[in-house]
Amino acid sequence: MRTVSPQELLGSLGRDVGICSHSSEVTPNDIFVALGAGVSYIQQALDQGARAVVCRVDVDLSGVLGASENIYPVEDIDRYVSELLAMVYADDLANVHLIGITGTNGKTSSAHFACQLFAQLGVKAGYIGTLGYGVIEEGLHTSRNTTPDRISLHRYIAMLRRAGCEKIVMEVSSHAIVLGRIQGLEFEIGVFTNLSRDHLDFHLDMQSYEEAKLSFFSDYKVNRIIVNTDDAAGARLIKQSDGDSLVGYGQDDSQMANYLQYRIDRGNACVGIRYQEMQHDLCINVNGRFNIENMMVAVLCCHVSGFSFAQIAEVIGRVGPVPGRLECATITDKVKVCVDYAHTPAGMVSVLDDASLLPAESSDTWCVFGCGGERDTGKRAEMGQAASIHADHIVIADDNVRADQAEAILCDIVSGIENKNGLVICRDRGKAIMHAMQSAANRDLLLVLGKGDESFIDYDQHRIAHRDMDVVMQAADH
Repeated sequence: MRTVSPQELLGSLGRDVGICSHSSEVTPNDIFVALGAGVSYIQQALDQGARAVVCRVDVDLSGVLGASENIYPVEDIDRYVSELLAMVYADDLANVHLIGITGTNGKTSSAHFACQLFAQLGVKAGYIGTLGYGVIEEGLHTSRNTTPDRISLHRYIAMLRRAGCEKIVMEVSSHAIVLGRIQGLEFEIGVFTNLSRDHLDFHLDMQSYEEAKLSFFSDYKVNRIIVNTDDAAGARLIKQSDGDSLVGYGQDDSQMANYLQYRIDRGNACVGIRYQEMQHDLCINVNGRFNIENMMVAVLCCHVSGFSFAQIAEVIGRVGPVPGRLECATITDKVKVCVDYAHTPAGMVSVLDDASLLPAESSDTWCVFGCGGERDTGKRAEMGQAASIHADHIVIADDNVRADQAEAILCDIVSGIENKNGLVICRDRGKAIMHAMQSAANRDLLLVLGKGDESFIDYDQHRIAHRDMDVVMQAADH
């Protein structure tokens, strides 16, 4: 084993290689980078045909059998990997336009809508985010994080570019920004949706969380910035950014030179927009005011990329809802059910307070929700408070408990509920949904929040199969 430079390593292997940090994804033409727990999988990577393994110099390789000439220990592995990624994926990165969307809520829907809208405009767009990665029209592959680790992210971008994607729209989490997962990437467009409480187990306080989100636009290469001007943190971002690169959107008026003001007419059917001196009506096909806001992100991503509002207006009605994001079903004439991923206090309020979802003015709102374990514990009571203020009936159930104590999570949520009359606690999420459906009166609205389109509930040592909308449809059949 000897130390070689990235240039020497690629010179011996050839440029037609990939870089991988998960042994389960290794193919015979890959360089495997053993980081953290990955050092335990060096042998597996070699057995699967990895052409080379890069690891830190202090890694114990005594348990690795054979092929030691393919293992390259290096002193500064972060710098080494950065150089490898830049060289191996240079052509892919140079020939694709990246769009990064950050914010507390709305990242997934905004990115999904943007990919769909680009497709309707004749541009093949890839997606990377909470729902996985791939081309939406062709099906998505599962990924480990909202924003994958740096090596996987480069790998996925290259795969999508080689599959013909001209644009790649990706969600950018605050963890990814702070941990440098997007290091080495240049974004044609960066989007800021909003900021509210989340991930304080990681960022500790709201100021640090905001600083992390906004550093995407100052610490990384972002050429054009789209900002929600109705959000307080968005307004602060505008003040610290170059005005020539900014495009704003919101319902309030603004003095920005490039600003899309939108108004919602006739329920959800029609959105009137004004941009500079131009006005258009956009007839769209999604539920909820918050989703309309997310759709405005997609509209501006396409407009900043060169499409006129007239072109966008012709095709936007073909953009459909995102699975598990205000995905609604009307069960005969009894109850309207909407499943949504809202898992923060502000996200819950946005959905619960959306009068456009109500079947009638006299409708009651039911809310089934829980809160994930091993995350920001302080938001649990705030979620309970949000439900108690904005819903008529509350049913609390398990979310992804993980290795936490389910009873402690439930108690934390209940502590935020002032009026506990009629409160129902049912840990079995499926039974909780069925109880609410059976108890709701005709034309009531049932909101099932927190898990969206997830197909499981995580109990640390095991996962049970569960999808909220599947339960809804099964209950409707009975």
